Amino acid sequence: MKTLLVALCVTTGLLATPALAQPAEPRPIRSFEVETVEALGRAMYRRDQFAWHGTDALRQAVSEEQLAGMIGWIVVERDGGHVVRFGRGSPAAPEPFYDVVFRGDDAPVVVEATQPFSETELAMFRAVAMARAGVTQPCSDRYNSLILADPDGDGWLVWMMAATTRQNVVVTGGHYRFSVSPDGRTIEQADRLSRGCVTLDMQAGGDGQTAALMMTQVVSDVPVETFVFLALQHGLPFYVVTPNRQTWEIEGDDMRLFQ
Repeated sequence: MKTLLVALCVTTGLLATPALAQPAEPRPIRSFEVETVEALGRAMYRRDQFAWHGTDALRQAVSEEQLAGMIGWIVVERDGGHVVRFGRGSPAAPEPFYDVVFRGDDAPVVVEATQPFSETELAMFRAVAMARAGVTQPCSDRYNSLILADPDGDGWLVWMMAATTRQNVVVTGGHYRFSVSPDGRTIEQADRLSRGCVTLDMQAGGDGQTAALMMTQVVSDVPVETFVFLALQHGLPFYVVTPNRQTWEIEGDDMRLFQ
């Protein structure tokens, strides 16, 4: 039996901390056209896959002792492929550590980084560090970062995604999006993409197979890009009810009004 899991304005914290009071009139978040939302969610998922598989490859090739001092990573395009660049030292002045190179369908190649970080790559590391410090009301003690070029400017979009190590749990709330200056030194806008800490337990429906996930969103009349990312990540359709009482169906990277 297939089950539709529904979270309608239900918030559950991943951290055992008191809920913080919400502002009476929160600042509106940046909005994007539907096509841009789809493209952002698709690009987020693709970058996350490179980061995930790159980290796994690095940890298989290099001991934990050798990875001491690692501070994070960025994903960049190079020579028709992608490279996960790992840094060490200070987020304000990171040093190249290891590179994991992806080309086509070949297995990722782990190498010690010899190429210095470019100014753009240094800006990406700074932007991620700024965003991480900008999570003021965390919904988890574990946040993953994603960074892309801002589609409407010359700066960056950085997402801090609330995460969990619990199996069969989908974290749909608690995510942040930051608009950061081109040099990575200034947060120009901080957007909380939900008004609470929301999770869905995919086993809550009993022994049946989960067919789709449904929830409300109050921050925008168009679903935000994190739903596209999650739909791709979990391989399930999302149904999102927005403040104007419309219902959106998100299946993979396709987002449309549900009739």
